[in-house]
Amino acid sequence: MEHPFDRSGLASVEDLQTPEWRSLFDELQPVQEEFLAVHPHSAEYTWPRDALHTWSRVWEYPYVYHHLRTRRDGLCSTGSRPVAVDFGSGVTFFPFAICRSGFEVVCMDRDPVCRRDIQRAAASLPSHGGQVSFQHTPGSLLPLSDQSVNVVYSISVLEHVREHAPLVAEFARVLSPGGLLLLTVDVNLEREAESGIGPDAYAALLRNLDLYFGFECPRLPVHPAAALTSVRGPYPSNPLSGVKAVWWAAKQEIIKPLIGRTRAAPAQFACEGLILRRLGDRGNEVSRVVQAAA
Repeated sequence: MEHPFDRSGLASVEDLQTPEWRSLFDELQPVQEEFLAVHPHSAEYTWPRDALHTWSRVWEYPYVYHHLRTRRDGLCSTGSRPVAVDFGSGVTFFPFAICRSGFEVVCMDRDPVCRRDIQRAAASLPSHGGQVSFQHTPGSLLPLSDQSVNVVYSISVLEHVREHAPLVAEFARVLSPGGLLLLTVDVNLEREAESGIGPDAYAALLRNLDLYFGFECPRLPVHPAAALTSVRGPYPSNPLSGVKAVWWAAKQEIIKPLIGRTRAAPAQFACEGLILRRLGDRGNEVSRVVQAAA
């Protein structure tokens, strides 16, 4: 029987009812508990501390962990640990779980607070023979040499990136031929998306990926009734709380009628995973042009 995660496509609530998901989740949860016990977060850090128990990460972390762990041995021919980049890492337990599964992990984020917190955590947690390091990246250019890493993974980051093309080219540039790219994205289910990745941005992202990557796992459909969403799953999210709720209500009830636009329902998000391989040497020249223009 195939593993339920051996596909690209939408997350399903049915995935979270399988013994395969439970086994992965049970491996990851103690790592997060150990991570949280060292209290690495600064007061300025604004993202959820208990990342594993959120609406999408409960699926995303086991999904990415499965693919990295099962493909590790085929990623590096030198016998050394393969190098994985966690793009938009924030500060969570997850890169430490990946490191313990046999990788060198380079965390990257534009938030300078992350450097201090990641380094503090790395000094407190056992390395298990590997290393978790941090590189600050203020934009789409990655401070890495051509073909210098074996894996890039990015978990719920691309929906916050305005222009995907330069970043996708950079992923291709730094990955060795045959390297692995693992992406998860929050897909806005509204036609006129104001946050997350809407239909048009999603189609453009796939076109950009197709320039440099091929699917390692095929894209398989998930019935809409089974899709994991921000309101359907074990840890539903309420996007309309506090100041966000006031602003959303004002926009729908006051601003949109004034400018002649139709009121929208509260946003709902689905989560999609994409498992890809870098094809040949395409991407290096394109990314150099992007860097020169920057």
